[in-house]
Amino acid sequence: MKPVLVAITFFILFTQFGFAQTLQSVTFFNGATDVNDIAVDNYGNFYATGFYYADLMQNGFTLLTSKGNSDTFIGKFTNSGAIIWLMSFGGKSFDVGRSITVDLEENVYVVGDFSDSASIGGTQLISSGGTDIFVLKFNSAGNLLWAKNFGGPLSEICNSMTTDASGNSYLGGDFYDSTSLGTHNFTSYGQYDIFILKLNTDGNILWAQQAGGERSENVSTITSDASGNIYLTGNFMMTASFGSKQLVSDFNGSVYFVKFNSSGECIWANQSSVPSSATGVGITVDPLGIVYASGTFFETLTLGSLSLFNEGGSDLFVTKLNDMGQFVWLGRASGTATFDYFFQSHIVVDAFGNSYVSGYFDGTVNFGSIQLNCPGVSEPYLAKLDPAGNFVWVQKGTGPYINSSNTVALLGNDQVFMGGVYGEHFSLGGPELPYWGCFIASYSAATGIQNDLSTPVDFSLSQNYPNPFNPSTRIDYSVPVSSNVVIALFDVLGNEISTLLNEHKLPGFYSLDFNSNSLPSGVYFYKLTAGNSSLTNKMILIK
Repeated sequence: MKPVLVAITFFILFTQFGFAQTLQSVTFFNGATDVNDIAVDNYGNFYATGFYYADLMQNGFTLLTSKGNSDTFIGKFTNSGAIIWLMSFGGKSFDVGRSITVDLEENVYVVGDFSDSASIGGTQLISSGGTDIFVLKFNSAGNLLWAKNFGGPLSEICNSMTTDASGNSYLGGDFYDSTSLGTHNFTSYGQYDIFILKLNTDGNILWAQQAGGERSENVSTITSDASGNIYLTGNFMMTASFGSKQLVSDFNGSVYFVKFNSSGECIWANQSSVPSSATGVGITVDPLGIVYASGTFFETLTLGSLSLFNEGGSDLFVTKLNDMGQFVWLGRASGTATFDYFFQSHIVVDAFGNSYVSGYFDGTVNFGSIQLNCPGVSEPYLAKLDPAGNFVWVQKGTGPYINSSNTVALLGNDQVFMGGVYGEHFSLGGPELPYWGCFIASYSAATGIQNDLSTPVDFSLSQNYPNPFNPSTRIDYSVPVSSNVVIALFDVLGNEISTLLNEHKLPGFYSLDFNSNSLPSGVYFYKLTAGNSSLTNKMILIK
């Protein structure tokens, strides 16, 4: 793990569409980077994984440096977005983190794919050929507990991972031609086939399943319920077998929804009727075992007795299934013209049956009675639906270039996250994010009352927390007007030791995380200066 010295988070107010919600925080990294997945724990912390090329930066600081082409980043953050720990996994080739999850003991799991060899700390994994799958497990402090890789001579990709209440983990992905997953050797029935793996708490394979047919199939998302049942969605062409269940489509492809029990037995499988040209992207389950799923479709989408006619280039669908896999309702957001498209559509659900969908779009699109326009290339969206499948509110980011959301996560019933990539001049309703890179934004999930966090009335410097500390502490401050902000560190003799921050800031609330690895125990002072104003506080380092 490489030390991170300074991390900044800022809070801005989001432009409203529909009812009022509050954007609570935005965390961003600069460079050629993207966020692929977000997870949350019971303490309000969030976790993210993705990839970056060259340097992963934030506010001019280099946080991580790639060992070759793309490397995987893995991070843990406070609820307001300050970095708790951040590390990389990679080698000389292309390495991508695709999914992250947290179990009930706050252990963190990351899955992705790598080529050749890749390492983290002193642990190295070597590919069997082509692209292999990696799985990493960390404890809450970011210490690596184990690292595993699976694969054969060609290509495997794992897009999604989930854990159950016992700490077992489940992987869903696809492989080309043939693969070796521990002692399980699979040969595809056609081109790409699906694999499902169950691992115990030590990363050993408990069982492996193959699914597929004569063409290509994929897994977009895998999720689990409190009883250890797992649910998958994705796309298949022509035919696909899941255990004893067989689905039939055509060359255009259909979306599938499948449930397995914890022993790997297929309980039910359902699909869109032919023709549909539909792809399942997201799937989630509520505490009662009710399933919610999302995806995109062309032409006509028919799920059971429910049908939608495509009105744009590709439309967004959201559906609810009961515990028997039967469709309850079907909703959608649509474009207004042939070249209006929806991309991605990941979904989460709260305990009340409200669902949240996030992805990105171009053109002009309608979420029920709410219409959004993308004047640039593409823009991310986050939408809330009520238990009946009606859109309640929609949020979006704005910028002239490619901007997207790849994931969505929910903390309890109160806070929802989305994350993705942004280009220059990108805004989430407040100040533009600097340069280009990736972002993670969190929002109040409630409707109605809005908390205005955008403009503080006072110049303030909070006592660092914790204090005393070792080795890291957090400093909160606010600036009411746009100004150059400096935070400097001094010893007890008044000698300046280092400058923790020196940059222009817009009005807002900010946090800075300071790591004291290079300093001895003692009393120190930190001074905040902005314009003609300054404030000083004392901190105590005990090692």
